[in-house]
Amino acid sequence: MRNIIILAFKNLARHKKRTIITSVAISFGIMLLIWIHGMLKWADNESQRNLKRYEFGNFTISTKAYKEDRDSFPVDMVINGSEIQKIFRIAEKTGSYASPRTGFKSMMSYKRGFGLPYIVFAIDPEKDAQVFNIKEKIMDGQYLDKNSEGILISAHCRKELGAGLGDYLVMETRTKYDTFQALTIKVVGIYDCPDPVVNRNHLFITRNMAEKNLQLEGTAAEIAFRTKNGNNEPALSLVKESLSSAGLTGLTTETWQELGSDYLTLSQTKKGGSTMIIFFIFIIVAVGIINTMLMAVFERIREIGMLRALGVRDRDIVSSFIVEAAGIGILGSLIGLILGIGVSAYSVYHGLDFTSSFKDMDYGYRTGTIFYNEWNPEMMAMAVIFGILCSVLVSIIPARKAVKMEITDSIRYI
Repeated sequence: MRNIIILAFKNLARHKKRTIITSVAISFGIMLLIWIHGMLKWADNESQRNLKRYEFGNFTISTKAYKEDRDSFPVDMVINGSEIQKIFRIAEKTGSYASPRTGFKSMMSYKRGFGLPYIVFAIDPEKDAQVFNIKEKIMDGQYLDKNSEGILISAHCRKELGAGLGDYLVMETRTKYDTFQALTIKVVGIYDCPDPVVNRNHLFITRNMAEKNLQLEGTAAEIAFRTKNGNNEPALSLVKESLSSAGLTGLTTETWQELGSDYLTLSQTKKGGSTMIIFFIFIIVAVGIINTMLMAVFERIREIGMLRALGVRDRDIVSSFIVEAAGIGILGSLIGLILGIGVSAYSVYHGLDFTSSFKDMDYGYRTGTIFYNEWNPEMMAMAVIFGILCSVLVSIIPARKAVKMEITDSIRYI
């Protein structure tokens, strides 16, 4: 066995060009696998984080009627003021943060005869900042305060309407009693968050302003919860028990997974597509290895014939090719691992800016246009093992075929 290993490594050194070419092909494929898989993993995990940070919190409480008609954003199927106070006490008891929100459909316009549709949320600025991260994403102006008469718009809205800080927008909507209402509101702040759904569709005013102008009368459509440990449980179970014991049987809870079920379903589909991408990369890498290893065997059939003529056993010849292929696989995989870690490290800490490609595109993920990576040790190990195994396995068949040829045919082989 020692002689076989020595022969294999001598062949690696003797055929330097082929060894380098094959190792480069393997390393490039391994690097690509590690980098793309890490980026797709980050995009999916970041999307789920953003669903909680900017859209739903960990879970929400609403009336059962509101839950059934949530997509219409009704303002007459709401939680009343006394129930809201009870829910605040439940939140404090369970160690969670709670924020009342009322979303309603509106048409927003600026110096034009027609409006564009947006969802406006009436919020308690202080409580909302404990549950959602909008306050941290203010890029111009200031966040709302409790008595503010202004509106907080997104960077996308600023671009779409052509309005900026200090400008006045006309908001057309309906009150709780379905009467038409038009308000002129000053833009006091502009935010830019990484959740494209929020960035494109959501604007914010204070609950005080909504109660004064939209007859909300101290009510809220829903109350969003954010838990201190970042998980739904055990707070969700405690909240459900507390709602029941407080007699709030007309209210119901929904988790962010339930509220974001459309995205999560799409995410599963995307994972299938991502798996296909990874699979095709595997195929490309495998084809490169197979092609190189086949050439390595068939170009040395005469050499194999000479070894057999000198009395070297067939199984020793096949073993030497396997060891040689393993050496190439190990070399290429380790280089690919180092390159993959290097490329991933840059993406983990700096990200790759795809703004020019994705700025106006709905690409499915709830992320910004700067894509990062997440470390994935399992994928790294799998990619290295794949590179080595693929190299070894594809060398066996041609080597076995070569040793089955007649020695005289092998020596005359061109």
